[in-house]
Amino acid sequence: MNSFANAAKIVSLANCPNLGLEIDAFDVIAVGVSMENLEAVFPLQIFLVQFSDFMSQEIGSTEE
Repeated sequence: MNSFANAAKIVSLANCPNLGLEIDAFDVIAVGVSMENLEAVFPLQIFLVQFSDFMSQEIGSTEE
């Protein structure tokens, strides 16, 4: 999903109390999602925010 507004709309339409959004900061930056779009999300729809330290570790090869 490349839009907070679209994700928030889907959660609202589902009308399910145990359904919410998980926002991964790394993916937001990698895909280039506009943070202005975040204003479309009702705060109670956000269940989890992940701040990853992805680049702080060396990435090994599949052979390791």
